[in-house]
Amino acid sequence: MSNRDEDEPEVCSDDQSGTPSPPPQRPTPRERNKPSSSERNTAVPPTLMKDSGHRFRQIFENAATGIAIADLSGQLVQCNRAYCQMLGYSEAELQRIDFKTLIHPDDAAANLQLVQKLLAGEIPFFKVENRYVRKDGSAAWVIKSVSLLFDESGEATDFIALVNDITERVTLQKQIFEIVTQEHQRIGSELHDNIQQQMTGLSLLASNLSDTLAQEDSAHLPQSAHLVEAIDDLNRQVQLLARGLVPLVVDANGLQSALNELALRVTDQYKINCEAHFLGDTSVCTSMVATHLYRIAQEAINNAAKHANASHITITLEGTPTTLIMSVLNDGPPFSPDTPKTKGVGLSIVRHRAEEINATVEIIPGQNEGTLVRCVVVRDFTQTNKQPNSP
Repeated sequence: MSNRDEDEPEVCSDDQSGTPSPPPQRPTPRERNKPSSSERNTAVPPTLMKDSGHRFRQIFENAATGIAIADLSGQLVQCNRAYCQMLGYSEAELQRIDFKTLIHPDDAAANLQLVQKLLAGEIPFFKVENRYVRKDGSAAWVIKSVSLLFDESGEATDFIALVNDITERVTLQKQIFEIVTQEHQRIGSELHDNIQQQMTGLSLLASNLSDTLAQEDSAHLPQSAHLVEAIDDLNRQVQLLARGLVPLVVDANGLQSALNELALRVTDQYKINCEAHFLGDTSVCTSMVATHLYRIAQEAINNAAKHANASHITITLEGTPTTLIMSVLNDGPPFSPDTPKTKGVGLSIVRHRAEEINATVEIIPGQNEGTLVRCVVVRDFTQTNKQPNSP
């Protein structure tokens, strides 16, 4: 009879000496993404293989979606008709081109980071929007899904990309952005030049009336004082609204002060506790980047104040050696991607502004509550790397 306690787990050994075998090693991320041996070794009848190969070729050639296969160095091996038409090259021309030159320079760094994660096995695939440079020099906006192809031993051999042209959609989004911006400018100017002037006039009239009633020791003096206070408060709100709508250019060195002022204005206008925090080197290279970041923060705050029933909003600007990260966190109800408000014009404008400065933006649930809008700007888009970009 064994002296082993009944609750003690039994240890298996690989030899007769009773020496316990080492615990199994956890697979690396890359090993987890490899196809299993059963997936690679499934027997397929030759006839079916021939039919399947023909069918695949037909699908590859005639698919409306662009399909490209490139080796791990980034050299294009095969491209279907839709992919060639998208870029204006023949397949033979594409096979002779260094593929990295097809990726728009402003999108190369972000694309490269995803490729590196894919090759390291950290992700099984990635889906991204970026720009190609067509043969005629124009930019083609695309959305592409990229994954790896493996040989029989499970080693990665090629990239495969499924690519759809979204240039028309992006163009329409830009037109909407311009229309909305012009309308904001028109309304802001109307509030400032017309409505606010009238409000100032009404405030003066109400003040004169209150002074007259005070001299007459009228019983209506408290009501008149309340009227003056209400008109002044309304005038101040109109002023804040006009300042938020009229186009603002933020100096490259003035982003921190602009965000601080925005937080104070939001606290005053919406009666919501709004604060700004700054970490690390938050310097911005250009006025354009600073202005777009400010407007992204403003749009995210307006959405939180008007639609999320938030009581606290935090703006954080954090600088690292390679990125500038701005986040706006509110404590309203949790974010839901299926909510129609998350797909409105305001958030489309946020995404468009991010694209204008080659930034990425995500709108996700907060760690504990509410919604987080996070925008990441890469400081240097010209860094070179020997790793290939994806097709």
